[in-house]
Amino acid sequence: MKIVGGTAQMIGNIIERALLAPNQPLAAAFTLWPIGIMVVYLSIMGRLGAFRNL
Repeated sequence: MKIVGGTAQMIGNIIERALLAPNQPLAAAFTLWPIGIMVVYLSIMGRLGAFRNL
C-alpha cells in the first residue's frame, strides 16, 4: 500500500503489516503504545479537572 504524498507510515498500517506477517508479539507491542499514550493523557486531564463538569 502506497501512502499518497509521502513515505510517512501511520501506526495503524505498521500494526496491520505486523499482524499479516506471523509476528503477533510485535503487533501487540505496537498496539500498547497508543493505549499508553491515551491513559497518560486522560490521567493528566483528570488531575487538571477537565472532567468535573461532565
